[in-house]
Amino acid sequence: GHPATQLQASLPHVYRPDLWVRSTSRQGRSLLMLDETYELKSLTTLAIGVERLTVNLTDHPLTCLRRFESSEEDTLAIMRSSFLRDFASPGEAGAGSLSADEHICSKHVTGEAGVAHFSYRCCRFGQDGGIECLDVTEDNWIKILLTLIVIIKVLVVLYSPMFVPETLYRMKYVAAQYLYHVPGPALTLKVVVSADPDQFGPQAAHKRVRLDQLKNMEVFKTMVASSNWQPETIYQVKVKDVRLSVKARRLLSKCRAPVSIKSILYNNIMRCRIRKLE
Repeated sequence: GHPATQLQASLPHVYRPDLWVRSTSRQGRSLLMLDETYELKSLTTLAIGVERLTVNLTDHPLTCLRRFESSEEDTLAIMRSSFLRDFASPGEAGAGSLSADEHICSKHVTGEAGVAHFSYRCCRFGQDGGIECLDVTEDNWIKILLTLIVIIKVLVVLYSPMFVPETLYRMKYVAAQYLYHVPGPALTLKVVVSADPDQFGPQAAHKRVRLDQLKNMEVFKTMVASSNWQPETIYQVKVKDVRLSVKARRLLSKCRAPVSIKSILYNNIMRCRIRKLE
């Protein structure tokens, strides 16, 4: 037989001369126009119906091709003829099981401006018994298919989150409103709006709050900033209900225990809180 290195030396313009493709239909030849990564990108759906067969070829007498000093095209013609006849002798009756639409294909490398281009060349027996070959090139339908694939990829990247049910993420991560009822009498706050808070002394420093520090309290900020509030005047504000804006996942229902074996293992192992244990 011929080792792969010898085939590469005899067929320098053939990519992997030890790998040939037998196409049984036009759809099969259309798949040869796609990039090899499409088999993985399609989750192996494009590999359905594709079979692999290992064949050992020998020449008789030994090293016949090397002694013959044939050109690359002559070597390819001999190999193609052998594949098309199912490795039977040329004069053997009934040799070859390929139909008129079946081809034997090999990948060729051509150079253009220092750039290598890979394309398949498929051959079959013609009406006159000779071998007819044609290069597999992209037709308009394949270009449309590739364009649609690119468009689908863009749509999947941009709009795939819209197909995820909101119950899987929105209820957990979007801020929810929690209403807290103050037990007993209403909570009384003394509020004064002042441009000079230092006049109340250092003992009131921890009670100072700037308006820009109030988050999600638009109603309260609008109330104290209105013209009805006089500066340097103390007002009493009674609070009966407190509306808290928190993430929904931080709220506990009445029937849910805040501590479990699962949460302990997750916090200590996955979130590396084991070092905080005493």
